[in-house]
Amino acid sequence: MDIAEVTVGITGAYGFLGWHMRAFLHSQSVVNVKLAGRETFASVDALKAFVQGCDVIFHFAGINRAHDEAEIAEGNPALAQRLVDAIEANDNKPFVVYSSSTHAAAESVYGVAKRRAGETIKEWASRSGGSAAVIQYPHLYGECGRPFYNSAIHTFCHQIVAGEVPMITGDAELRLLHAQDAVEYAWNVFLEGEAGVHSPEGRCISVRSVAELLQKMHESYSGGVVPDLRDPQD
Repeated sequence: MDIAEVTVGITGAYGFLGWHMRAFLHSQSVVNVKLAGRETFASVDALKAFVQGCDVIFHFAGINRAHDEAEIAEGNPALAQRLVDAIEANDNKPFVVYSSSTHAAAESVYGVAKRRAGETIKEWASRSGGSAAVIQYPHLYGECGRPFYNSAIHTFCHQIVAGEVPMITGDAELRLLHAQDAVEYAWNVFLEGEAGVHSPEGRCISVRSVAELLQKMHESYSGGVVPDLRDPQD
């Protein structure tokens, strides 16, 4: 496949994972990238125009946190349904790659919402003869993440720089995956035409260990010493 001729659509294009996919595609010399933000989903016509001509759509739009749990419960499946409706209103059948989560296996409000959204996309592919991949990502982190929203990593960094001590409630284990590794994984799923459910691995580390590592790095940098960064994850 000549990637220079591929038309790529990204929903949630101005969010955390969308930003990283845009940066990754810039390095791949993909000439036609179409972006969809909140305003695109607010207009049926705009969403139809967005999906038209796309060879692949990376569906990264979603709601992670909200004051009202109903917004999470209904918002994620609704976004998936709107996307599917727009695709069915057009002639083309793009390969759809949906960014889900390992939480989709849980019965939390967020987990159920992500699972329902993934099922909506898989059902579309099944009845239409299209192709779809659902990627159940572990804990993602990286540049441009928002504290108290995207990741505990971002929250810890924000607190440490502000001179605060990271608050740790419990010491759960995280499976960390950098956002650039996450979008490269999604891109390769598309290139290889691997429909179905995928679960990329992440590095296992406890919440407390992450906080301690970041604190040590901050102290090192503050003292004018670059910490040991031979481990790519570090």
